Amino acid sequence: MTTNKFNREIIKNSLLPPSDCSFFLTPVSSEELLQVIYQLKNGSSESMDGLSTSLLKRVNLDVIDILVDVINLCFSSGRFPTSLKSALVLAMHKGGNMKDPTNYRPISILSSFAKIIERCLYSRIVNFFDKRR
Repeated sequence: MTTNKFNREIIKNSLLPPSDCSFFLTPVSSEELLQVIYQLKNGSSESMDGLSTSLLKRVNLDVIDILVDVINLCFSSGRFPTSLKSALVLAMHKGGNMKDPTNYRPISILSSFAKIIERCLYSRIVNFFDKRR
């Protein structure tokens, strides 16, 4: 047996068969995405991209195919769009003296698109760990 053939046999025999223990991001379907969009809170606040959740819910059928493609590209490439990594941060008054800065808390308004991608990823991560309990 030659060294090359021997090495290939050792490698081939040492490889484990495909396992359900590996993590793979399954593609998003239009149906899943519509469900995710409808589950978003009906907020009217606009993020940095100028889109509110309620507006997205009204135009979802017009953009669903584009969103499916973008999310599946994110999953297959392992990248999250840089433009969606920003948030609009506002100071929300908690109560008390309005001149006291400690009476405010920051809130971050994320892009609706970012929330949708995160929700799709979240469901895959939770399903992965639920299967392994």
